[in-house]
Amino acid sequence: MHDPLSLIFAALAAPTRRAMLARLSKGTANVSDLAKPFLKDMSLPAVTKHLKVLEKAGLITKAREAQWRPCQLNGEAFKDISEWMEQYRVFWEESFDRLDDYLKTISRKKKGKKNGLKNKLNEIHITHIYDASVKTVWEAWNDPQQAAQWWGPRGFTLTTHSKDLRPGGMWSMRTRKSCATPWRPLGLKLC
Repeated sequence: MHDPLSLIFAALAAPTRRAMLARLSKGTANVSDLAKPFLKDMSLPAVTKHLKVLEKAGLITKAREAQWRPCQLNGEAFKDISEWMEQYRVFWEESFDRLDDYLKTISRKKKGKKNGLKNKLNEIHITHIYDASVKTVWEAWNDPQQAAQWWGPRGFTLTTHSKDLRPGGMWSMRTRKSCATPWRPLGLKLC
């Protein structure tokens, strides 16, 4: 694992290290202060190893002041994470906006037809509230042809390989921006 993002995400994988980062987000702290909450469950050398992982990933810096070892967050590393995650935020926001647009077009076609659902069931909370019935939203997610109309940023095409939207199921797909770009495999594991 030599690339910085792999080191960062490996460092963030441990709850102990995330708790240490949360503490450091409030300001500089020395090693003994960072260790206090964890000493019931682990030794000081184990805490020090966690700090070394964070330091190696570039998430924190450690200084030396006499017998103290003050630690602080390294903002540059978090900037790298933020930039990497931004592309996925855009992906999801554009996908949900496109789903909203798609649901509006098919809802207009279905207006006037009774579907037997009460108004309260016409809302589904994902990131947006859609003006469509639960059944219509479910079909837009579950039918591969309909999902291809809204999934991903504008200009991307989607091919679904398998889709099981039950808890524990998997949605396996590939996307690409144009004929000249390679297909990118994607998979969603549903909880």
